[in-house]
Amino acid sequence: MFEGGAFKGSDFAFTREVADVFDDMLVRSGPFYLEQQAIIKDFAKRVYVPGTCVYDLGSFTSATLLNIAAELKDKNPRLIGYDNSMPMVEKARARVKDMQFDGMIDLGGHRVFFSGSAPSHPYFEYIGERVNRQTVNLA
Repeated sequence: MFEGGAFKGSDFAFTREVADVFDDMLVRSGPFYLEQQAIIKDFAKRVYVPGTCVYDLGSFTSATLLNIAAELKDKNPRLIGYDNSMPMVEKARARVKDMQFDGMIDLGGHRVFFSGSAPSHPYFEYIGERVNRQTVNLA
């Protein structure tokens, strides 16, 4: 990675190798990461309205969605995650399946926001208007 010149931040990519170590890296080096997850889980428990969706834009390996799913499983929430890295989405799908939340968590893939696979929702429609409804493909 560092051979052949200076490394620039723009050279970084969420590859399969990064996805494989991502969760461990966050726990070890993300300041208060576990506390943040606990706060998000508690917040979801307090404010979730049955019948609504929870979106996680930039869901990485789905840790946040899995925590929310475990907390709200008796309410059968619909949890939707998007990420612009296909290796992260693949890792997330495997984790969701392993934890048996695949009926509750929908990982929309790596075509972010307006690909036709994105759900119809006022937030997406608002964002779509802001960027002239362009399709953003970050793959």
